[in-house]
Amino acid sequence: MMKGIKHTKEEAVEDIVGASGVSRSTVFRYLAGKSIRPASREAIAAALRTLSIPETQPLSAAIDIVVSVSPIFNRFRGYAEVLEGVLHRSGEVGARVRMNWDPRSDRTGCGTIILGKNHAEEDEESAILKAQRRPFVLINRVIDDPALSWASADTRNAARELADHLLEQGCSRIALWVETTGRVGRDKYSGYCDALQAAKLPVDPKLVFNMEKIGLEEAFNTARTLEAPPDAWLCMDDESAILVMRMALKAGLRIPEDLAVAGMNDIESAGHVTPSLTSIHIPFREMGMAAVDILISLIDKPLFRSHKILVEHRLVIRDSTQRKRQDDR
Repeated sequence: MMKGIKHTKEEAVEDIVGASGVSRSTVFRYLAGKSIRPASREAIAAALRTLSIPETQPLSAAIDIVVSVSPIFNRFRGYAEVLEGVLHRSGEVGARVRMNWDPRSDRTGCGTIILGKNHAEEDEESAILKAQRRPFVLINRVIDDPALSWASADTRNAARELADHLLEQGCSRIALWVETTGRVGRDKYSGYCDALQAAKLPVDPKLVFNMEKIGLEEAFNTARTLEAPPDAWLCMDDESAILVMRMALKAGLRIPEDLAVAGMNDIESAGHVTPSLTSIHIPFREMGMAAVDILISLIDKPLFRSHKILVEHRLVIRDSTQRKRQDDR
């Protein structure tokens, strides 16, 4: 083992880990000035002396986490909440966080969190990071690949729960406006189909609108002209659901008596609009914290191939879907 300061902070950390016998995450916490067990602190201090690395060497940002985001990620409040969780947990473990828009321009960092990219972008970036042998975590993606790590809600099951609820309220023709090229959109569509199939109802293609081909207003107006129009809308997000409610009320429809409406993500305004909006609550902040934990574990234990964490979602029933009140059941 060569004594003295290595060329990079990552190499220096590796030497400290080897000389002290403690984990990488413990070394990271020590270098960030965080509290660790006295025995570990003494072992690291001894390793620094052995390696002739001064304790004043600027290694406090040894955990360098890159959050790779789409330039339009801030259009969705959930991603901002994910970032809040990433920053909070990173602060607790002594990591530095920086944003990056183009994975091809950045070959540094201990690990990467991929946030808000589309399917093609995620596949491209995953291939780049695999080739660089750098750990990475995908946010809000449930993927079967055993080599990929992710922190996500179960969006397929969440969509099924929403559709199940609408069916329980007596709805049978549920319209869906969904994107089909992204993983989340396809999972939501699959959950919608799961609920209908379990209820032995057909999936009517006339009620499924591809948001990449038709706008929401046009989809709503088209659905109203059907011989058998929808009695419910299941929307990809709360913003879309609120727009559907506005269009329905403007058209003279009663919510939920004539048209039940449900959204997803449970944004703050969902509980304040009239009628209040049924939605799925997803803990995006906790998802971001979980992503940091996964990344630290992958950095700390390179033999671990991948980690996957599902966060719990919750159906929040409000006025926009309650056709059957409790005393009517």
